[in-house]
Amino acid sequence: MSFSQHRLGLRMMIAMTFMVTAGMSRFAVAQAVHVEKSELRKQMSQIDEAMKKLKHTIRKAESDKETLELIVKVEQTAIICKQLSPPIPPTIAAPQRDKYVAEYRRQMANFLSDVCQMEAAVLSGDHDRAHQIYTKLKDDEDKGHDQFMPDDVKESTAKEH
Repeated sequence: MSFSQHRLGLRMMIAMTFMVTAGMSRFAVAQAVHVEKSELRKQMSQIDEAMKKLKHTIRKAESDKETLELIVKVEQTAIICKQLSPPIPPTIAAPQRDKYVAEYRRQMANFLSDVCQMEAAVLSGDHDRAHQIYTKLKDDEDKGHDQFMPDDVKESTAKEH
């Protein structure tokens, strides 16, 4: 092997080492971001489970105790979710990211307000009104997921159900 071939081989090794190290850094960053996504997803899954149960109890006065427990679970979890940031798509420019997160928080605050109204309707014995609010919440959930849930998470979530 000539000296120039040896130098070329050494350069290639250095370049490969750099690329692997850079790739590992991106992987580590991706893992850190995934942890945040996972926490939000975990909390949202708890809301989803409670909402599915509410579908069966919200109209029945005899189920008020269970309904109210589920509503409190949704409220508590929504407060946690409101404090977390949604995954920010790379297509959103840095100056717009704060607005994106603020819109997420605004929608979560509205969700929480609606859940409290649903609770008040159940406590007042107005199960039809509670069900109307429940239906609105489910519609808003679909819109929010379209806006804030990355496509890969939507796909994996659909596979879980």
